Order: sequence, then C-alpha cells, then structure tokens
Amino acid sequence: MSQHYFKTTYQGEPVTILMGWDRPLQGFFMVIEKPQRKDDDERYLYSNLNEEDSHPKSLKPFLDVLRVFQIVLPGEMIHEVLEDKMINCGNKTVEHQAEGGEYKKGSL
Repeated sequence: MSQHYFKTTYQGEPVTILMGWDRPLQGFFMVIEKPQRKDDDERYLYSNLNEEDSHPKSLKPFLDVLRVFQIVLPGEMIHEVLEDKMINCGNKTVEHQAEGGEYKKGSL
C-alpha cells in the first residue's frame, strides 16, 4: 500500500492525515489522527474503516470529509495518491509538508 502523510492542525490541535492506495484491497484509505491523544476513542478524528465502503475506488468521499473538517491537503499529495492507483503502487511512504506557502516532500 502507498502511505502519504500530511501534518497540520484542526481546531488548534495537531493532526496527521494518512491517505493512500491499498493495492490488495484495490481502494483508497484515509485516517485523520490526533497524535497527542492517547485514548483510541479520542485519538482518531476520522477513519475510513468506519465507513460502509471502507476502501472506495475514488478519493471523492475522503475529499468531502476533508472539506467538512476544513482541512486542505497539498494538491501534489492528492495527485500522487491518484497516481498510486493508476500504477497500482505497493510499498511507498511519503511525508508531504506545506509551510509558508512552500511545498516539500520526502520519503520516510
């Protein structure tokens, strides 16, 4: 599976978005985690595993969730996740950063 990470804030609290392509399940996934929370009930703001269609073939459901939370991902990250589907990417881990209007990425 491909894993793309993006760290930002939600309501003043740090959150990490993990999004990617799951090759064995042939679908996308997304988790929004509050890394400072230790209790699992409060740690996850969102998980695709709670959805009826947990691994959709389109990113649209997850982009809609991000809009509700008013979280904006770098366009480059979204493009790469979509590309992962096109090439049926397996093992890949990337951290995306956007600070001061400048975009950076690196492998983890």
